[in-house]
Amino acid sequence: MTLPVIDLSAVVDIKISGYFYNKIQSLLMIKASEVSEEEFTKVLTKLKESDSKIDSLYESEIHILLALVSAIEKGAKEQNKITYKELDLEKDLE
Repeated sequence: MTLPVIDLSAVVDIKISGYFYNKIQSLLMIKASEVSEEEFTKVLTKLKESDSKIDSLYESEIHILLALVSAIEKGAKEQNKITYKELDLEKDLE
C-alpha cells in the first residue's frame, strides 16, 4: 500500500469554502460537548502551554481542530473574508 506523504516542513496552501469551515467549527463544538465544561477548559489550558505533552486521543483531536480553525481564520482575516457575530448557544447550536 502506498500513502501520500507531505514533508513535515512543507506548507500547503488550500482553498476552502465557508461551508467547509462551518463544518469544522461544528465538529469542534461537538467534540467540546463530549466532556464537561471544566474538563474542556483544562484541555484548552493544557494545549496553550507550548511545552505540554498531548496525552490522549481527545487532546490530539482538539489540538488538530483548533490549529485548523485558527489557520483558516487567519487566512480569512488576511483576505478580508471574516466577520464576527455573537453566538447564542441556545439557538445557534441546535
